[in-house]
Amino acid sequence: MRGKVVNYNILGREILIYLPKSYDENNHGKKYPVVYIHDGDKVLNILDKIMFNVEKYALENKCEEHIIVGIAPINRLDEYTPWPESSLVEKFKPFKGKGEEYLDFIVDNLKPYIDSKFNTKKDSKNTSMIGYSLGGLISLFSIYKHGSFGNIVSICGSQWYRGWIDFMQKNNIKNKDINILIIAGLREEENKSTIQKDIKEYVEKSYSIFTSQIGKTNVSLEWDDYGHNENVIARYEKAIKHIYNLNKITI
Repeated sequence: MRGKVVNYNILGREILIYLPKSYDENNHGKKYPVVYIHDGDKVLNILDKIMFNVEKYALENKCEEHIIVGIAPINRLDEYTPWPESSLVEKFKPFKGKGEEYLDFIVDNLKPYIDSKFNTKKDSKNTSMIGYSLGGLISLFSIYKHGSFGNIVSICGSQWYRGWIDFMQKNNIKNKDINILIIAGLREEENKSTIQKDIKEYVEKSYSIFTSQIGKTNVSLEWDDYGHNENVIARYEKAIKHIYNLNKITI
């Protein structure tokens, strides 16, 4: 990895920030797009394994380098769920559905802080979000709550969440120019006995609703032949490369 990862405590939360090798805090003329990633504490180890390939890809394909902001959750089962719901299994606590508060924190507090401290491109086209599992769900939920993000990647997003399809049908996407990539596994339902066993059906329904709301040009669905917790590193690499590819260097 040519760039570096620095650890911050920002507004009482652990934040991990990847800065490209070319980043110079004194060069205010060069601005960088920003990618926000949920489960930032887990993603730190993944970045170390994939960023060399991403950096090489960016150079070869003339993509802009990005600042990557990893947000560590305080309680991911609460923060990454859009509304309160009972747990899938009785022995676990119910989901508290604090996702809207969490997204408000990112948009109203964290993003302004990052934009004030680092040389960033602040517009929605250059602001992206990536999430895995429930993090993928809350990333998709953000589309209906804020227009601050121009690119979303949901990896194995928990689109089985009760009420999700009904919510999509009743609400409007804030940023009609948004680019959405959904990465999902063909074997995610294996060994599942709860609503998760129908994940493929829910993913297809979500994709259909997204395309009806903003058109097929801006929405992509990519299946891979893996289960929910498999191929994680390659999936994150694909997600980051996808976002890099949306931001080509213009001369």
